[in-house]
Amino acid sequence: MIDQVNEILKNDVEAVIKSPLSLTLLRCYSTLYLNGRQPRACAASQRKYYSQLKKDGMSKARKLEMAKERTCKPNWNGLCYSSKACKHFSNETITDGEAIDALNKGYLFESQFDVLPENYKKKSNSKKNPKTAK
Repeated sequence: MIDQVNEILKNDVEAVIKSPLSLTLLRCYSTLYLNGRQPRACAASQRKYYSQLKKDGMSKARKLEMAKERTCKPNWNGLCYSSKACKHFSNETITDGEAIDALNKGYLFESQFDVLPENYKKKSNSKKNPKTAK
């Protein structure tokens, strides 16, 4: 993904829109910002996507690469909302570091993972997810 973002950003936005790179732009934007949903393909939207990629696309691509190297395995699909954190966690992009931080702060529960992050120190008196506790 990092290589694809680099390839897109090496070119001017108009050159991207008029070339096969527009498909790469749409694919990258879908993965990084829309959780796989289909983006709009019109030129105006592609300009917005290019601008967004230019702004923070590289950091999102790096985060996605880090998520591929993680040791934790979330047991939810899609997005999981934490009202304590006031944010969503994605099962596909959460990194070990984010998972450890969320577990330590009580934003996520151990029961929400099939496999906990490698460096996570289990708390002896850890909270259970109230929805899954028996």
